[in-house]
Order: sequence, then C-alpha cells, then structure tokens
Amino acid sequence: MFYRNGYRLGEKIGTGSFAIVRKALNSATGKPMAVKIIDHNLATKEVQEKFLPRELEIISTLKHPNIIEVEKIVRFGPYTCVIMEQAKEGDLLEFILKKGCMAEPPAKKIINGIVKALQYCHSNNIAHRDLKCENILLGDHGDPKLSDFGFARCVTDPINKKRLLSRTFCGSAAYVPPEVLRGTPYNPMMSDVWSLGVIFFIVVTGLMPFDDSNLPKMVESQIKKKWTFPKNCKDRLSSECQHLIRKMLEPDIMLRVTINQLANNEWLKSDTTVDKST
Repeated sequence: MFYRNGYRLGEKIGTGSFAIVRKALNSATGKPMAVKIIDHNLATKEVQEKFLPRELEIISTLKHPNIIEVEKIVRFGPYTCVIMEQAKEGDLLEFILKKGCMAEPPAKKIINGIVKALQYCHSNNIAHRDLKCENILLGDHGDPKLSDFGFARCVTDPINKKRLLSRTFCGSAAYVPPEVLRGTPYNPMMSDVWSLGVIFFIVVTGLMPFDDSNLPKMVESQIKKKWTFPKNCKDRLSSECQHLIRKMLEPDIMLRVTINQLANNEWLKSDTTVDKST
C-alpha cells in the first residue's frame, strides 16, 4: 500500500495505545517523512467516533511553519495512515532529558514558535487541548513544531458560531489548569495558555512546576500559587521571564495572559541576553 502511494517504510520510532509511528521516505522527492499508523481495532469507540474524526479533519486543514505538516491521509482496511513531515531532532521532552534546561534565548525561540502556532490555531477557532513537551517536535535547526491533535477541537458552534466551553478532561494532569482538574466547563484556549506556561517552566528549569501524584493537593497549589522557581534558577532567570511564566500560570482565567498578548510580548519576541540583575 505504501509503495503504491509513493512511500517506503522505515524503522519504528514511536508507539501509542492504538497507533505506531514509523519513519518513511517519499520515493519521488527523497524527503524523509513519518507515518502514524492508527489501528481502529485497538481504538475505543469514543476515539473512533469522536476524537479521531475531529483530528483527521483538523490536521488536514492546518498549514503553519510551526505545526507538523500532513502530506497525505490514507485509509485501508482497519488502518488510517497519516503521512507527515519528519522532525529529525525528536521531541522537546527528549531534548530536556538529554541536555537539560535551556538558557533564555533558545527557550524563547521554542516558546515563541509554539505561541505562533497556537495563535494560528486559535484564530481558526481550534484549541489543541493536549499541550506537553512530548507534543512539541524539533525540526531542522531546532525549530519547534506542534504535533498530535488527538484532543483538538473546534471551539465554536457550527450553526450559531458562538464560542463553546469544553467539558471533556483532556491532556496530561501535570500540564492542565485548575479549572480542568476541578471538572468545570472551561475555555480550552485559555487552558492551552496554561499548558504552555508549564512547558515554559520545564524548558528553563528542567523541572515540573507541580507534583501530579496528589491531584487535590496539586489543585490547591495551583489556585493558591504555592509554587516557586528553584533557587538556582531564580538567580539566573530574568525578571521578565519569571513574570511571564507567572502570568501564564495564573489560576484566574480573567487575569491569565492571552495568546494574543503573548504573541505581542516584546521580551518574548526579542533575542536579548539573560538579565541576571534579578
């Protein structure tokens, strides 16, 4: 099937509960690709009827330099194959585990790229709802690429175009805001901002801001802002960096920074060196 469609399969590079990811090669262009092979027999009914159709519809329409580009979607038998560009440098979590936290300039490059990707998604009424380090891939020159839209959804009603709140618990507990953990209807776009704040914290400290082994205690820490930067990081992180992360991890969504405010943040867009005067 892949050969007939102009691709050659390579080694397996990832495994999920109902899908595997393998390297591939576009035979015509010689371009390295990746193919996500989804086995419908292994997917739950909810995934098959709700989440997967949404994902396939969304990823087929997204075109942005900071989003993994999908070249083709092929269905055969019980399988759906998503053929997409290959991120040669792996994911952000692998990078952090291997090389440790980043200085501010490269960290800003990562976060700014994902901000641009999210702003594009949100402007098209799409929320990602599963932002985490594993879903940020690194392409050529370390350019960040947002991936895995398995929990993504359109946030407007198709008939009256009104904004919809989400009610489904999505994402990994360590990355989601208190409104999601408490099970209340939530604004998924503002949830995306919180999750990106967690990623930002991890990128510059190499640590998680919250302990998700006890969720009630974690929610309390989030709401009462019982978290802090590690002492060794406080001394080297600029006041601007710390302030911006705190604005992203603001439990009150009316006070939380928006994706458009992040996109227009002059410090985040700049290539300034680390301010050690804090």
